[in-house]
Amino acid sequence: MNWVITLFFFNPTNFIKTTDNSCINTHDLTIWNTTGQQNFRDYMNTCGSQCIGNYDCTVSCVQKIENYTTTCCNCFGNLGECTVKNCLMKCIGGDTPQCEEGISSSCDGGFNQCSGLEVPKPKQS
Repeated sequence: MNWVITLFFFNPTNFIKTTDNSCINTHDLTIWNTTGQQNFRDYMNTCGSQCIGNYDCTVSCVQKIENYTTTCCNCFGNLGECTVKNCLMKCIGGDTPQCEEGISSSCDGGFNQCSGLEVPKPKQS
């Protein structure tokens, strides 16, 4: 059973080469500045739950919700994949402070570099 999980989460074909600043264009920045940044955690949680870190699923899910370009969505796919690979146990209970800390230290920098955007800070309750 463990090898099935390993194959699911470690799929070498999912390591997509992306360029830096993939979301820095008029189309993607307009989305980010109107709804994307504000709703970031909502759609990443929705897509994360649906896709469980699967790169292609996360790319498709985010693109369907926010309509970013595919090149930009690749960065969201990388973020989802990174979250599962590095923070699964911390995030199994949802969007907790421990989960946020794990993602922040392991994955946010890669997303920021790939997209040219900055992961929004968690909403304060």
